[in-house]
Amino acid sequence: MAKDKQKKAEEESTKTDIKKSKKEHNKTKKKAAKGNSESKAQKGSGKVRFINSIKAKLLLAILVPVCFIVFLGITSYSKAADSLNSNYKDSSQTSISMTSEYLYFIVNTVRAEYNQYINNSEIDDYANGKLDGLYTEKRRYESYQAEFRTNISGTSFLTGVHVVTDNAPSIFTPLGNNYDDDVAAFSETASTTAGQLADSDNSRYFLVGKLGTIDEKSQVLATDYSFRMIRRMPSSDAYLIVDLDNELVLDLLTKLEAGEGSYAALVTEDGYEIATTEVEKTIFTDKSFYQDFVNSEEEIITKDVEFDGQSYIFVASKIQGTTACVATLVPQTTVTAKAIEIKNTTILVVIIAVVFASLIGAIVSTGISSAISHMLKQTKKVAEGDLTVTVATKKKDEFHILANGLSSMIAHTKHLIAKVEGISKNLVDSVDAVTNSATVIYEASDHIHGAAGEIEAGVNQQADESVACLDQMDSLSHKLEKLNQNTKIINEIVHVTAGAVGDGVYNMDSLNKKTKSTTSITMNVIETIQLLEVKSRSIGAIVSAIDDIAEQTNLLSLNASIEAARAGAAGKGFVVVADEIRKLAEQSSISANKIEEIIDEIVDSTSKAVEIAMEAQEIVHEQEIAVSSTTSSFENIDNQIKKLSHALEDILSSVQEIDSARIQTLAAIENISAVSEENASASTTVNEAAAKQLDMVAQLEETAKVLSEHANELAESIKQFKVR
Repeated sequence: MAKDKQKKAEEESTKTDIKKSKKEHNKTKKKAAKGNSESKAQKGSGKVRFINSIKAKLLLAILVPVCFIVFLGITSYSKAADSLNSNYKDSSQTSISMTSEYLYFIVNTVRAEYNQYINNSEIDDYANGKLDGLYTEKRRYESYQAEFRTNISGTSFLTGVHVVTDNAPSIFTPLGNNYDDDVAAFSETASTTAGQLADSDNSRYFLVGKLGTIDEKSQVLATDYSFRMIRRMPSSDAYLIVDLDNELVLDLLTKLEAGEGSYAALVTEDGYEIATTEVEKTIFTDKSFYQDFVNSEEEIITKDVEFDGQSYIFVASKIQGTTACVATLVPQTTVTAKAIEIKNTTILVVIIAVVFASLIGAIVSTGISSAISHMLKQTKKVAEGDLTVTVATKKKDEFHILANGLSSMIAHTKHLIAKVEGISKNLVDSVDAVTNSATVIYEASDHIHGAAGEIEAGVNQQADESVACLDQMDSLSHKLEKLNQNTKIINEIVHVTAGAVGDGVYNMDSLNKKTKSTTSITMNVIETIQLLEVKSRSIGAIVSAIDDIAEQTNLLSLNASIEAARAGAAGKGFVVVADEIRKLAEQSSISANKIEEIIDEIVDSTSKAVEIAMEAQEIVHEQEIAVSSTTSSFENIDNQIKKLSHALEDILSSVQEIDSARIQTLAAIENISAVSEENASASTTVNEAAAKQLDMVAQLEETAKVLSEHANELAESIKQFKVR
């Protein structure tokens, strides 16, 4: 039944193929007729739309790279502008940071130098008007004025030092004022922003700008200094004011300027701006971006801002410990000037390239169009059947080769048509003979196909049974192989584990020895720390002796000052020496107190270190006990692993014997299966060959009919060509 169904299906398939061949033949005839009508309709049309022409495509091929060049220029400008902007921001931030750090160094140096005057009791007495007698007050006035002048002459970045008070004549340098003048500078200074800042916190210096009243009374010009440091004296109604050199700050700001349109300034804590160029209004103080920075916790900032309707880069850095800032504003156009030059150059080059490319494209495309037009006229004649024409051109380029190729093609076609015309007459007779032979072969092939099908069914059944047996043996083989591999892996793991346990026992013995050494070292550390504690207490006795010497020196200095005052003008020089001795004694006393505090800390730390070392000794002893216990456990594990290793070796030997028998059985079954598969394959091949032969004969018969029709059509078509 299965064979009959298969045979019917094959016959139906053959009939279907024959029907398809007939349909395709009919379609071919229709297409040929349609092609002839279209050819006739297109004989008069030889125009091509400009968008589809070679000229348009050539111009497009030239302009596309130009567009990429334009894109490259735009991208290059954008990248260059971004890179220049980023590099300038980094360098500006570094420069301003260094400038603010340098100014902080100057401020810190001045602060350290003049802190000695802030808590000076004699200056407090002078500022509070508590000195006895006019002579004493005048003498202290002249003494400090001379001292301030000496400090200014020895420091390159100072131009003036002032003590402003209402209770006595204020001390001004470098010019100073007459001692007898009635100066009320303190009240006037307190009413200014700078004075209010100083009054708000008398523990630090504030950086401020110009103080008109102080300049007027001290006869100091506004151009003599850049900014001032002001601090309220804690114990008196007085201010200590220090003027910093103007040229120093201007030189620093000049180095920060980045060309025309840029601004650089030092903005003090009272909002005064010091810049290299004078402007009618403030640049930074009243701007929101500056106020946001001052009120933030940031120490340095780089930000893009809008100023006077233009884009600027704002870079600012605070002077450490203050809200005074070094700030710059640089136009974006100044930074990207080089990138703009690149953009303009790129635009000019692109315009020139487009003009030249368009001219060259127009000239080349016109020549190509004329050559194609000439060849098109000649090929139209060939399409109409005139094979006597020739194609020629005056060009020496590829069109010359194309023209020669077309002429050669026409000549060969003419020769071929003449030859086919003679052969087509004999073709019809040959087709009839082929049709008769195909009918006879089809009947014989049908009988062969039936016999081959019966043979194939029997062989296939035998092959299926052999394959099933082979699959079962193969499954068993894989299981035995897996068992063998797992046994080997377990054996290897046991050996590796045994080695690791041996290494662990050895390492634990070594660790036990090192633990004992650690115990000995810990005892030595405890003894050394206890000895250090004894030495530290000895140093404390020495410090007490230094403190006693400092007190005696201070008493001697006081006695010397009293004796110098009694001596009058003759002892004036000795007053300075006595004062220096007193300062030295005070510094020695302060240093001795600090050393004593450090020694107390060392003693406390040493005591704590001893306690920690004792705790460490107990921990080391516990570690020693734990190491001994671990060593014993490792030895027990080693004995058990040796027993497991002997058992695994017996299992491995048995598995190897089973695997040998499996290999021999599998080889025998594979031989049987191979023979069955070869027989089945040969039977299938014979059956398929018979089926294919039957199909081919059917197609041959149909093809012969189609070929006969084509031969007749060919003969009719050849008649339209003119070869003579």
